[in-house]
Amino acid sequence: MDRDRTAPGPAHRTGPGLTMDQHGHHGTGTGLLVPGTWMTATLLGIAAHNILAKTIYAVPPDGVPLEQARAGAELMYYAGAPVEIALLFLVCRPWLLPRRGRESAHSPARPQTP
Repeated sequence: MDRDRTAPGPAHRTGPGLTMDQHGHHGTGTGLLVPGTWMTATLLGIAAHNILAKTIYAVPPDGVPLEQARAGAELMYYAGAPVEIALLFLVCRPWLLPRRGRESAHSPARPQTP
């Protein structure tokens, strides 16, 4: 049974499939916003960027000399690879790295030692 936005309790609904916990963090209950959505958007963006670079290489825009268009398309295609790798790392980071602080929200406070 769905709860409305003002319902008391440790979590309440804030939209389709999203919840907010008592600390104000949004999620789907798994700790991820919408699993796969960011990855799909990133992959589609990378594909569109590479297709555009190849299209510019093959058919330069009107008024752009062939050599300049090809040089720009090659720069766009090859220089985009490190950026794409960085984006993929950032998007996949929740799955690649261990989570910190997840246990601290559910465990009692530990005394700090100097």
